[in-house]
Amino acid sequence: MQVQILPAVFWGYWFATEVSMSMESIRKARGVPAKRGMRVHYKYGKRFGVIRSTWAGYLRILLDGDKYAGCYHPTWQLDYLDDDGQVIHSTGD
Repeated sequence: MQVQILPAVFWGYWFATEVSMSMESIRKARGVPAKRGMRVHYKYGKRFGVIRSTWAGYLRILLDGDKYAGCYHPTWQLDYLDDDGQVIHSTGD
């Protein structure tokens, strides 16, 4: 898959953003089992959350107790959990 960089205007500022990657393309490209609704453990912040969507190759994760989802790299400091809360895939240290 070829990534394109497109210019975008946001509140009068120019910045570059990648074309959005689907959840399936993130799974294939990054080798992670990411799915919408999957529980994850964000090891750096020592918090749990739920995958909500994707944005520019990142996962949009709503951490427990937060009002809005943030962007997290799929291979940095994340444990992917099964329905029983057991780690099925771990990234980073």
